Amino acid sequence: MPYRTLSDAFALWTQQVRAIRLRLPQSHAALQEALLVQQVMGSESLCGACEYELLCLSPREDLVLKDFMALPVEVQLVTDQGGLRSVCGLVAEVHAGQIDGDLSTYRLVLRDALSLLGQRINTRVFLHASEADVTQILTSEWRQGNPLLASCLEVDWSLLAERYPVREFIMQHNESDADFLRRLWKRRGIGWHIRPAEPPTPGHAACPRHTLVLFNDGMQLPRNAAGAVPYRRDHAPGTQDAILRWQATRRLCAGSLSRHTWDHVQDAPLRSQVALFRRSRVLHQSPTLFRYSNMKES
Repeated sequence: MPYRTLSDAFALWTQQVRAIRLRLPQSHAALQEALLVQQVMGSESLCGACEYELLCLSPREDLVLKDFMALPVEVQLVTDQGGLRSVCGLVAEVHAGQIDGDLSTYRLVLRDALSLLGQRINTRVFLHASEADVTQILTSEWRQGNPLLASCLEVDWSLLAERYPVREFIMQHNESDADFLRRLWKRRGIGWHIRPAEPPTPGHAACPRHTLVLFNDGMQLPRNAAGAVPYRRDHAPGTQDAILRWQATRRLCAGSLSRHTWDHVQDAPLRSQVALFRRSRVLHQSPTLFRYSNMKES
């Protein structure tokens, strides 16, 4: 079908027919249809952050960048099996790019809510509380004090079945809430990751939400929906999502780990030391997965 202008062709590519779909809150429906995601780049990991960069095209050059800030966003990627793989986050950065004829470019950077909570630095003392209690206190304060976080962030405690001992004294000293919680989780052996929240019931629109999942046993996590992902060379065509590059890396690691903490009741220090490797010269080796098949929309 011939098109008179690029804008005419753009209007027919609604979010429902795109391979990379963008979903914004219902209050920003016009903005949602004005953006076409051309490319997605990013990463997410267990016990790490979730960050994605979206390169978007738009027939409008007058979009106000301030309207994007802290906006809940969901990106839906159509998989090789016809399903949808969702990524949710908040807009942390937005950049206006070049203008090429009828189309303008915008670059959005999405991060999870936990990463954005690194903006608040505090010093605080918690008495007679466990690491789980401190997490409950801080996440409740975030949700009660910020309507945006209350609407787009949830916490899943279902995989954190273990009851943790109460500590007499826990201190947050001149560090952000996010760094403080990560430090507590690592010390107690609590893992975390970010996943999209459960979809709303049919007929009820809701803003994109994501869930902070806490767990203490990685074997309880659900299996990746992608299953076994094949490896193929970059230039070879294929009909499945695949790993295109595989690279091994080595890095130096400590041979032992020493922990020091203060016993508030006994008024004395507690120390422990754990050997990480039997041989100090053993180095850590981990393969790096680079990217899946190209997600650029043509």
